[in-house]
Amino acid sequence: MREGKPSLTASIVALGRALYEEAPDEFSPTRDEHASSVLPAGMRALSKLARPLWSSSPALARQAFRLMTFGLSEHVALRTRAIDDAIERAVREGCAQLVTLGAGLDTRPWRMDALREVTAFEVDHPSTQQFKTKRVDPSGAKARAVRFVSVDFTKDSLSERLAAAGHDASAKTVWVLEGVSVYLPRAALEATLDALSQRSARGSALAFTYVPKAVLTRWSQGQKSIDAVTSAIGERFEGLLEQHEVRDMIESRRWSIDCDEGTREMAQRWMKAVDPDSVWERERVTIARSVAP
Repeated sequence: MREGKPSLTASIVALGRALYEEAPDEFSPTRDEHASSVLPAGMRALSKLARPLWSSSPALARQAFRLMTFGLSEHVALRTRAIDDAIERAVREGCAQLVTLGAGLDTRPWRMDALREVTAFEVDHPSTQQFKTKRVDPSGAKARAVRFVSVDFTKDSLSERLAAAGHDASAKTVWVLEGVSVYLPRAALEATLDALSQRSARGSALAFTYVPKAVLTRWSQGQKSIDAVTSAIGERFEGLLEQHEVRDMIESRRWSIDCDEGTREMAQRWMKAVDPDSVWERERVTIARSVAP
C-alpha cells in the first residue's frame, strides 16, 4: 500500500464498474454512476473512452473490455448486481446496518436508494480511505450515515474497531466481503468471519465472494504471472478456496447459505445479449443469513 493512495486492486475494480456505466441493459446487469468519480485521474480518463464505444458498437465494446481486463470488468458488473440484490433483500427484512469489509472504492452508500434508513460502515486500510474521502462527500450519501473504520485485517481487532465506530451487535447487519478473501491468509479470514459472526444478530445477512482454486490452477503459467504481479504490488493472492471449504467455514459459524453462484450462472440470468459460455469464470458469490440464537 502507498500512503494516501488506494490499493491497485481497489482502483481496478472501480474501473471495471466505470467501464459499464453506459453499457446497454442487455450487456450490463447494473449501473454505478459514481464509479468514475472515485477513480485516480488516469483510470478516470480511460473510463470515459468506454461511453462512445458502447453507443456505437456494444458487442465490440463488450469484447474489448472483457479482453482488456481478462474478464474482470464483466465479472465485476455481475457480482455487483448479485450483492446489490442481496443488500436490498436484507434491508427489506430488517437490516439497518451495512458493513462493507475491504470497501475499497465501492460507492453503494452514495448510489443505493435502499440504504436511506441504513447506517453504512466502510471498513478498509487507512491509505485507501484517505484517498476515497477526498472524492466522496459523506453528507451527500443516500445512506442515513456513513462511518469510515480504518482496519488492517492482519493486525487489528475488527470487532473492537466496529464497536468504537458505533456498530450495534444486537441489531441486524448486512455484511459485504467482496473481493477480499483472496488477499487474506487463512488465519486472517477465519478471524474476520469469527468477528462478524459474533457481531451478527439472528437474521443478519452475508455476501461473500471467493476465488475457487480451479480458476487459477487451470492455467499454471497464468497463475505464475498473476502471482508475480500481485506479489510485486504487495497484494498477493493468499486465499484460494474450494466450494466445500467456504460452505464449511460459513455453516460452522451458524450461517445458512441461500445461494452460491459462479460468473456464468449470473450471466445467464442478467446478460441477455451474452452467451454465458463465453463469460470467464472468476469468483463465486455466496449469500447467507445468520441463524444464530
